[in-house]
Amino acid sequence: FEGPATPDLYAALTGFVLRQACADRRWWLRQVGRTLPVGVNLGAGELRDPALLDRVLQVLADTDLAPAYLELEVPESVLARPDSPEAQALERAYRVGLGIAIGGFVAADAPLRAITQVPVAKLKVHRSLVAELPHDSHARAVVDAILAVGRTLGVAVCAEGVETKEQAQYLEQRHCPLAQGWHYGRPMDAERFLELLKGSGVDTVSLPLMDAEELE
Repeated sequence: FEGPATPDLYAALTGFVLRQACADRRWWLRQVGRTLPVGVNLGAGELRDPALLDRVLQVLADTDLAPAYLELEVPESVLARPDSPEAQALERAYRVGLGIAIGGFVAADAPLRAITQVPVAKLKVHRSLVAELPHDSHARAVVDAILAVGRTLGVAVCAEGVETKEQAQYLEQRHCPLAQGWHYGRPMDAERFLELLKGSGVDTVSLPLMDAEELE
């Protein structure tokens, strides 16, 4: 796109991504009958739009997809003020059955008590922390703390940006329940992902590290 990004442009892009993600998820569901959710990233500014939830629900209705299959991933900054419009928007989303994930979590931009006040189902550990595993003691301590918080509060934890076998092994040893990154698979289109779902036989798809040439 040329020119400055405007709120209308952001809304249009979010709407397109949301509709495509939900349509793909419904397609996968019909093909393999799995309960794998799909996540869509939202910015804090989009959460301040009073019409956002109505648009999300309309997309779900149009694609014949239940709210439980959609997860909204939002930045950690929305936890800074549990009484903010953004947090209130998440509360409304939770009430209709949508999943809420906090992306890029480092336990720095928000007080931990906010997690008990905002309906969070998943914390996604920031890739900058994962990148330092398993050798950096500070990263290990913070990741372990986030895992402990997740276990205590019953919130799932997902490590972002897992790129090496060593990182994956450390997270497995620390009983991190979820992980994502290039160690498991590179970005791919919906058709290729469907083929992987068909061949995996499980809800969680684990892929070997692939070279960029394989994606061309």
